[in-house]
Amino acid sequence: LPGTRVELPELDGKIIGLYFAANWYPKCEAFTPALAAAYQQLRERGAGFEVVFVSCDEDRPSFERFHRAMPWPAVPFGDLRCKKSLSDMFRVEGIPRLVVLATGGAEVVCPDAVELVHRYGDPAFPFTPARVAELEADERSKFASQTLEKLFSVSHVKNGGDEQVPIASLVGKTVGLYFSAHGCEPCAKFTARLAAIYGNLKGKSAAFEVVYIPMDKEEDGYERSRRGMPWLALPYDGGDGAQSRALARYFDVREIPTLVVIGPDGKTVTRDGRNLVNLYFDMAFP
Repeated sequence: LPGTRVELPELDGKIIGLYFAANWYPKCEAFTPALAAAYQQLRERGAGFEVVFVSCDEDRPSFERFHRAMPWPAVPFGDLRCKKSLSDMFRVEGIPRLVVLATGGAEVVCPDAVELVHRYGDPAFPFTPARVAELEADERSKFASQTLEKLFSVSHVKNGGDEQVPIASLVGKTVGLYFSAHGCEPCAKFTARLAAIYGNLKGKSAAFEVVYIPMDKEEDGYERSRRGMPWLALPYDGGDGAQSRALARYFDVREIPTLVVIGPDGKTVTRDGRNLVNLYFDMAFP
């Protein structure tokens, strides 16, 4: 519980992640949920892992507000000597930063695991070079054998009339995976542009389709997003977002909107379809 005192002996025998972050920095706000999701998964697995928040906030209310969103303990806000000592020891010059220490704390396993958590989530544990090499090899293998059907854990998507459309029916087409969410102003602007291009290409009978990959946290937002989209959508999964999260992690989606383009052979053409659409409109096809 927030405010509960955690004694140092409780950290013995665990791999520790020192999380340097601040409430005022958007990148920290964006990364904290990803770290929290990985943390919860590791706790459920019984992995010996703990995170300790080292605040870079400027005032106590900001620290307390940010810490409430975290399921792990923190260095007390008023312990300036400890926070400065840790920052100096690990040469923290930017945030967010996740320094991973081996059991006992004497060895740095990973000087900054933020990228690993973004890319792999909890499978990155224990964040060692050997584990990273395994994940990278697995990633290369997956990309080499990638097909459209393998990308999805569901067998169908939905059209505007809520009818099921088999994933198999998209094989052989150029498919845009559109990561977006309701309430995101850049998403709204790009959706309008993409919809115009989509209409032009469909009018030319181009073998092109778009699938909305929802990053919405609530079903109402998902339905509102779909109203402005003439293309297919991944079914809403009750808020868990497992399929959307898996795809976002697989394609290393860091911001929305993002348009990943899959070719007729099922391989990735580009992860930067948004930029191509903005530059070349429908001339970017295929």
